[in-house]
Amino acid sequence: MTARFRLTATTPLEASEQAALFQWSKVMSLKDARLRWLFSIPNGTAASSPAEAVKAKRTGRKKGVPDLFLPVPSREYHGLFVELKRRNGRMSDLSDEQEMWIRMLTEQGYKTAVCFGWEDAAKTISIYLGVEP
Repeated sequence: MTARFRLTATTPLEASEQAALFQWSKVMSLKDARLRWLFSIPNGTAASSPAEAVKAKRTGRKKGVPDLFLPVPSREYHGLFVELKRRNGRMSDLSDEQEMWIRMLTEQGYKTAVCFGWEDAAKTISIYLGVEP
């Protein structure tokens, strides 16, 4: 019996997009080992309780910090920060805090990017590293 798959018009959640990007980076790190240094910054993770929210803030969690960081210098940049949005997202989806962080990090010599979907992020990272996407 053949399985049938129904395509839907739903857009993956940011967490699904991020998981797909990390699958891509794991495979591609065989081609370029610098990709193994890509990591996520769990600032966007919601606290499970008010006490957890207080603890998160007390221990340094800050609103607006980009989702991903690649601490690899390339050309004139110190590293790459990526804010990952859903595929159908818009620049207007950025919060004031996210815009502030992106501006500040850019001023400090980091490359910053807002990417819509894992494919866009993979392409951005590849270009940053100077490798084929």
